[in-house]
Amino acid sequence: MRTGSESVVSPVTRPAPNLRAHGALLLVQLCFAAFPTLGKVALRELTPFTLVAFRVATAAGVFILLSMRQRRERLRLPPGLVRELFVLSLLGVTINQLLFVQGLHSSSALKGGLLVALIPPFTYLVAIKSRAEAPSSIRLLGVTLAFLGTALLLVVDDAGNFVSFHQGDLYYLGNALVYAIYLVRVRSVLARIGSLRVLAWIFGLAGLTLLPLAPLAELRLPLTPPGWWALALILVFPTVIAYWGNAYALKSLPSSVIGVYVALQPGIATLIAALALGEKAGWRELLMVVCVALGLLLVSRGRENPRRRAT
Repeated sequence: MRTGSESVVSPVTRPAPNLRAHGALLLVQLCFAAFPTLGKVALRELTPFTLVAFRVATAAGVFILLSMRQRRERLRLPPGLVRELFVLSLLGVTINQLLFVQGLHSSSALKGGLLVALIPPFTYLVAIKSRAEAPSSIRLLGVTLAFLGTALLLVVDDAGNFVSFHQGDLYYLGNALVYAIYLVRVRSVLARIGSLRVLAWIFGLAGLTLLPLAPLAELRLPLTPPGWWALALILVFPTVIAYWGNAYALKSLPSSVIGVYVALQPGIATLIAALALGEKAGWRELLMVVCVALGLLLVSRGRENPRRRAT
């Protein structure tokens, strides 16, 4: 039964926009957009596995220390939750990073920056498959448009002739799909134990996963100054800051809002690659940016439509 005081208070208690989460998400896009170019420079002197190992080891150390400092309780968790965190470490860190860096090693930084825009469409399809969301005709149209723009980039050359998939592009596509699965699964865990604790666990477990592959690491020292600068910037911005900011934003912002921000990433990444590496965008790249941006706006349109709502 409603009282008079409730009718007066309810408009005032409407939650304000989470400006910190929006700011973090914008910073995340800038950091991730810079990674293809920085990674391309670092890979001139590092192997793909060595670069991934540096990222995982650095992030694991930083997030474990921050988590232990923030929370006095022990890091012990129920076995079922630890198993889920192990799966998340494979999806969100180990497999995800190995695929993207291998794609970067085999293909261009510009394509890497463009193809990450497929993460929101993949995420929506994964959410439908896992019954986290119901299908929407508008959003499915957006997914179709985004994939159409991508197909034009990957199977048509500048002369308009059909070509086969490049191996590096397949790595990029696999990366986008794996990370989309991670985004759908990680939200419930973030709500249970918090972003820093999740990051500490998934990067720590990813480090253990990579140990058997340690013989693949080849560190040729000394690196040149550009190599050191690229590695240092990668460890700070697209690794520690980007992963923390993404986890922080996922706790308080819906996927639709996150999809809008990801739409900024291809344009920023293209600009950085063009300025720093001289990788120029042609009509296919520009057409893909337009198609994907429009597709993401459709995918992000309206409220989230979960199949199951709390009662």
